Amino acid sequence: DPIFEAAISLTAGITAHLSQKEALIDLLVVGEDLHRLFVGRSLGFMDQALDLLACARPGPGFEASSLLARLEPHLPRLSSLVFVAMDWDEPRSKLLHKIARYGPALKAVRVVKPGRSQAHFSADVALVSLDAVRDGREIAL
Repeated sequence: DPIFEAAISLTAGITAHLSQKEALIDLLVVGEDLHRLFVGRSLGFMDQALDLLACARPGPGFEASSLLARLEPHLPRLSSLVFVAMDWDEPRSKLLHKIARYGPALKAVRVVKPGRSQAHFSADVALVSLDAVRDGREIAL
């Protein structure tokens, strides 16, 4: 699925970008799996995160309550969270509102087929074109 591949690629790019800055990446959720990482400038191994993403496979479907249950123990100490999605709906929106109560800065990003307009989605979700990811264009979130 090209959207799935683009979402994984975008996540890898975001992870690489953040790890080169002052950010510390300590959690990576890939499908149903939550991985504890410690990746950042001069800390941890970026290859570990990339290996996890390279092994990602499409799952059975999105379960907001299951994801929230796995994230909840970690949320009080997170300063920010980037949510990369292949789809956007009410359960995803509600999940981010619940996460926001814990205080982290949130950024939601959805990979879309070319030509989709922002009018179809919440203003809180940044749309990234499949073509932009596929072509390796610089993406400002």
